[in-house]
Amino acid sequence: MRRITSLLLILMLAMVTMAGCAPKEPVNQDAQEFLEETENTVVPEEASEEADQEADQAVSEEPIVVKVGVPAGVTAMSMLGAMREDERGPINFEFDIIPTPDLIAAKLINKEVDFIVLPTNLASILYNKGVEYKLAGSSIWGTLYMISSEEITDWADLKGKEIYTIGRGLTPDVMLRYLLENKGINPDEDVTITYLSGATELAPSFISGRSTVSVIPEPMLSAVLMKKPDANVVFDFQKEWAGITGTGESYPQASVMVLNAFAEAHPQAVQAVLAEFERSAKWINEDTEAAGAFAETLDMGLKKAIVVNAVERSNIRFVGVEEAKPEIETYLSVLMDASEKLIGGKMPDEAFYFAKPQK
Repeated sequence: MRRITSLLLILMLAMVTMAGCAPKEPVNQDAQEFLEETENTVVPEEASEEADQEADQAVSEEPIVVKVGVPAGVTAMSMLGAMREDERGPINFEFDIIPTPDLIAAKLINKEVDFIVLPTNLASILYNKGVEYKLAGSSIWGTLYMISSEEITDWADLKGKEIYTIGRGLTPDVMLRYLLENKGINPDEDVTITYLSGATELAPSFISGRSTVSVIPEPMLSAVLMKKPDANVVFDFQKEWAGITGTGESYPQASVMVLNAFAEAHPQAVQAVLAEFERSAKWINEDTEAAGAFAETLDMGLKKAIVVNAVERSNIRFVGVEEAKPEIETYLSVLMDASEKLIGGKMPDEAFYFAKPQK
């Protein structure tokens, strides 16, 4: 039975320290008994391959419990398919909905989860600090949009405007400045950037008319548009990024990391879990009504209407690390140019990326 839990640990990112050695995975009791029973069995040479296959099947049939950490919001939306009760199989998921970003570090330091979805740059920061996880793929490909209640059709129209956003020096701010500069606008002279303390202030300021131009992420954007339908989405940061970088892809805003010890103990299970994440992403895009209805049954603060409206602009799709790596490196390079602190002081080395076990 899958359980969706929410563990409230108060630990700030500033407290990130080098993680200790991973504990050894306990041997499954049923598998241990099977091995003991067959230890002294003499297998004819011609039948050894068949016996090995039967042994592998006996061990693999035992369900594996996989603990997955997912921040609230669009990242949790991406996992709705995997959270469904009718998606039973050899992998039993336990989802831990993480209410605030600062709690993510604690999960990784304490190795509380086998997989976790988190901002890609935070994955780099924590890896550079020594957490024992590797990046296995990217699942959210950008959720930032510029919205306005004014008539804006070109980036040049922003000159002289006040733009509201969040996260001074963090990813939304870096993305805004990067796009402005590449569109010929000096972010420190041609516009005024006003920073609010959190996303919960961003929506009310726009709805009330306090701000007329704002950078807002999904699914909050859908909530704003439902209350202020006359507002316009003037720029899609994802399409603008793809055009500037020439990658043809958006930026990997959020990625999946896997615990080293889990990957070593269950290499085949890792592939099964990642395949489930890919199916989950496809399901929410193909059956948004069902996904929205299911989201309302969970304690995630996501209403059906918001999910249904947000999916198209949330760019949810799981891409394995082999295919996503070029975009990940491009994204981290841009962030590093803005500030090395955004990725943990340096570009992560090759060991940052999960590699499939050799057959």
